[in-house]
Amino acid sequence: MIAMGFIEGESDGLGFEASGVVTRVGCNVAHVTIGDNVAVIGSGLFATKRIVPGKSVVRIPGNLTLEEAATMPIAFTTAIYSLITVGQIKRGQVSLFFFFPFDDTSKRKQHI
Repeated sequence: MIAMGFIEGESDGLGFEASGVVTRVGCNVAHVTIGDNVAVIGSGLFATKRIVPGKSVVRIPGNLTLEEAATMPIAFTTAIYSLITVGQIKRGQVSLFFFFPFDDTSKRKQHI
C-alpha cells in the first residue's frame, strides 16, 4: 500500500505482515521459543531477517504454512478494529465468522 501511494511511509518500511521461524528470543519473551513458526505484524517486514518486539509475534498452528500465515495479521487486525470501532461490539456480545480454507486446487476450482 505504501508502494502504490495509498498510505504514507518510507520505502524501506514496506511490509506490514510476515511469517518466519524464530532464531533468537529475548529474555522477557515466554510465548515463543527458538524454532517456532510465527506470524508477525509491524513495519518494514519486507526482509529476510528482522528483529521485532515479542508483542508483535504469534505462534502459528502446525496446519498453516508460513505463506498462509503471512497473509493473516492485517486481515484479522482489520476485522478486530471494525468490530470494536465501527460495529461497537461490547464485552459479552457474540459475532459469528465463516472461514473457508481451501485444502487443494480441486476445491478452489469448484468455488471460483
